[in-house]
Amino acid sequence: MAGALEVNARQARHVVDLLEGALGLLAGRTVALLGLAFKAGTDDVRDSRAYPILGELLKRGARVRLHDPVATENFRRELPALIAHGGGDSVSFCGSLSEALSSSEAALLQADWPEYRDAPAELWQLLGARLVVDARRSVDEER
Repeated sequence: MAGALEVNARQARHVVDLLEGALGLLAGRTVALLGLAFKAGTDDVRDSRAYPILGELLKRGARVRLHDPVATENFRRELPALIAHGGGDSVSFCGSLSEALSSSEAALLQADWPEYRDAPAELWQLLGARLVVDARRSVDEER
């Protein structure tokens, strides 16, 4: 089990490193973290990669806007332990994809939800820097 946790932590650091490499330092930046369930099509957040990714973003000083089509409440229930380690004011839950993107400088796609994959280009254009790190390789690059 410890090995799996280390792999998850390493993957989270890698994804956030990619984001930081493209954006620069994340301190004070706003990032949309999309997909809170461990995979699309479920509200199950156990072992979700969103937790270590969120922790890594907060550690680097980012403000994070969270969205998931169905798993938001389950994720919110499990979040207090993470927020207790700092970042409480830096985390907000968004009721829609457009809300999450509209005030974010970048998006990090963690789960392959059709709502994200099939979102119209106009939604993705709400991003300030139009930077998307797609950890699931699910969104068409042309969007």
